[in-house]
Amino acid sequence: MGSPLLLCADSRIMRCIVSYGLVSLCPVLYLDRVRDLGIDEKVFILAGVGPLASARAARWMRDNVPGIHIPDAVILRMESAEKPGDEGKKLCIELIQQIREIGGVAGVHVMAYRREHLVHDIIEESGLLKERLAAIEAERARA
Repeated sequence: MGSPLLLCADSRIMRCIVSYGLVSLCPVLYLDRVRDLGIDEKVFILAGVGPLASARAARWMRDNVPGIHIPDAVILRMESAEKPGDEGKKLCIELIQQIREIGGVAGVHVMAYRREHLVHDIIEESGLLKERLAAIEAERARA
């Protein structure tokens, strides 16, 4: 499996790196190498995430989209869910919460192909917006 990060060697040109869509933390392990190279200090790194619609969609992505890593455990979880679409949303929220704890990641890019209606809820339920607003208020208080 190749690196899930789209890299540009010249940070004077590129200010942001966005990962492929993630549905597990396995590919994020590449961030150790990114930090070792100091790339996270030169550009912002955004982790691409998105809600899976079904186990079938997850299998198709795993088999047909280069660079996508979807573990069997994720597919099994989707298969055993009463409402797979809701489970995909829940997985996405959990992943965002885990990514928030990883040094070197500036944020997430929610990619919800044909599930755009879920983006607001995903952001809200992950706590990202609340955390960001608190940081803005703290910055204003210091100024």
